[in-house]
Amino acid sequence: MFKNIRQLTPFSLVLLSISFIMSISQSTMTTTYPILMKSFNVDTTTVQWLTTGFMVAMTLVMPLSPWLLDNIKLKQLLNGIVAVFLVGTVIAMITPNFTGIIIGRLLEGVAVGALFPTFQSVIIENTPKDNRGVTMGVVGLVMGSALAVGPIISGIILQWVSWRALFALFLIVLLILAIFYRNILKTHIF
Repeated sequence: MFKNIRQLTPFSLVLLSISFIMSISQSTMTTTYPILMKSFNVDTTTVQWLTTGFMVAMTLVMPLSPWLLDNIKLKQLLNGIVAVFLVGTVIAMITPNFTGIIIGRLLEGVAVGALFPTFQSVIIENTPKDNRGVTMGVVGLVMGSALAVGPIISGIILQWVSWRALFALFLIVLLILAIFYRNILKTHIF
């Protein structure tokens, strides 16, 4: 398993890392429901839109990925996807009302919906044919584990700090990844 991860190209590791963080964001909100319901005086059917809205936005954007890949340069596309996610995260983190969190989550969902099919296509194209099955298996394992650990991470964070810290975590980690991998992204042919 770890041998197979080391066989991924640095560029593929960038995409996988960014996708991992965005995937964690997909599943963290359910743990915050009771806190947000109390903080914003909303009921269960309203608060669940944080997850449902994210999923709807993600699902609606996914079919656009082939068009995006064909019509936007990869570097611009990836930068745009990360930028939309970061904007949504900042909106959700600093908003004074529940509607702002919904708007932020919708933007995050749009970004994740554009990223998932895009990164899988790019990873397949950047992997030798003989390694594609194993590579996509590793991708699936990483993405599945991200969904599983999201509620665990949010539960731990919420024991000590505000729900806003979850969004701050995504923001900080994605910014660090962007800085850390800046040279890799510069050297990759777009």
